[in-house]
Amino acid sequence: MGIGRLCELKKHGDQGLAAAAAVLHAELADGAWTSKEEFLEAYPDALVEDSKVRIFLDVDNLVDVTVNFVTGMMLIDYAGRMIQAESRHAVKGRAA
Repeated sequence: MGIGRLCELKKHGDQGLAAAAAVLHAELADGAWTSKEEFLEAYPDALVEDSKVRIFLDVDNLVDVTVNFVTGMMLIDYAGRMIQAESRHAVKGRAA
C-alpha cells in the first residue's frame, strides 16, 4: 500500500534514483519478513523502530515504511527527499 509514493520517485528521480526506487519496489513486493531482525538482514543500513522503517536510497532520498511483521503488510508512508521527511524519533526539549 502507498506504492504510488515510490512510483513517483521512479518517474521523477534521476536515473540512479529511479533504478533504486524500482529495485526497492520489487524487493518490498516480494519480501516476507516476520521480524525486525529478518528485515535488518536484508537492509542492514535501515533504521527500524518498532513497526517504523526508514530505508535510505541515496544521500538525499529515503523511504519511510510501516511494517506489520505478523501479517506481512507494508505501507509506504513517505518516499522522497530527506530534508522534507518527518522526524522518526522523539526529540527532548523545552517549550519556548
